[in-house]
Amino acid sequence: MPTSANKVETAWSALLAGAAETRQEHLAPSPLFILRQTLFCVLAAYLFCGAGMVWNDWIDRDIDANVARTKNRPLASGKVTTAQAFVWMALQVIASCAVLHVMLDGKDV
Repeated sequence: MPTSANKVETAWSALLAGAAETRQEHLAPSPLFILRQTLFCVLAAYLFCGAGMVWNDWIDRDIDANVARTKNRPLASGKVTTAQAFVWMALQVIASCAVLHVMLDGKDV
């Protein structure tokens, strides 16, 4: 999960992106637009972060199985298969990309 500092950085980045868009279009964004973009950005970051954590647990599963502190993690303990973890990771990446697509309104960046 993103830390509080990461959430603030994500929200700040979304606000800066909105300001940059305003300068290009010479329009003043509405507060609702800024809030919407910020929420989309935070959601996308949260999903990408979750996918990254699954990837990390997948790569470290053999090491985690031999460490007392991490041996009960789902992949290390065998509660979740590598195929299940991969599907969950892929779903999070796809969902995050979909959120970004909606956020960017189909524009190429």
